[in-house]
Amino acid sequence: MRYDSKRGCFLPHDKHSLQEIEQRKHRVILVGPEMALESERFSKLLRSPSFTQDVIAVVIDEAHCVSQWGDGFRPKYAELRRLRALVPHGVPFLAASATMPPGVLFDIKQKLSFGLDSTFFVNLGNDRPNITPLVARMTGGPADLAALDFVVQEGLSGGSLVKTVIFFGERDLAYDAHRYLRNLVPDHLKSRIGFLHALRGEHTKREVMKDFQNGGLDILCATEAAGMVCG
Repeated sequence: MRYDSKRGCFLPHDKHSLQEIEQRKHRVILVGPEMALESERFSKLLRSPSFTQDVIAVVIDEAHCVSQWGDGFRPKYAELRRLRALVPHGVPFLAASATMPPGVLFDIKQKLSFGLDSTFFVNLGNDRPNITPLVARMTGGPADLAALDFVVQEGLSGGSLVKTVIFFGERDLAYDAHRYLRNLVPDHLKSRIGFLHALRGEHTKREVMKDFQNGGLDILCATEAAGMVCG
């Protein structure tokens, strides 16, 4: 996918992949909402009965984006219900997410047209033994970067930094937090703190995420773009 600033949306750029989809060379197809709803070539394929007769399910991963991004950042998320008009009536829709509180769940049901009489809700929980959630009071709002001091306490005490991802709602804030934390730690730990947001180049984003996953970084200050890189 590439972002078209004139049209304000993400567009497919790999014609070879589309050709392979048309030739039925894949059993699982991963596409973004913009490609699913705006690509004329892909839309034509979805309107083809010979193609849709083989579709066994439509899966919307990270479904909380339908609620959180659909109102502005990537509005096509909020229009995914349109896919129901393109596939046979009996094709089930599955919306999956690890972060779906009641308000978001209600919004998703509305925007994806899930009927109460034909929807099954499965909650497997999101407790993971390798993830520790922490809640800290912030007195100065999101810009209160001093509230993050506890993240580097082990490093300041002579130990190693604890592997941590800190998510921010704004790109500038993620970068400022990264600089703030780097200024707190000794020189040999500065390179262990990185940042990731949507304006970084695609290659750079992949390299930063790879460094974090492989142990080259301990603390990552990121926006939701990190989730897209993981995907």
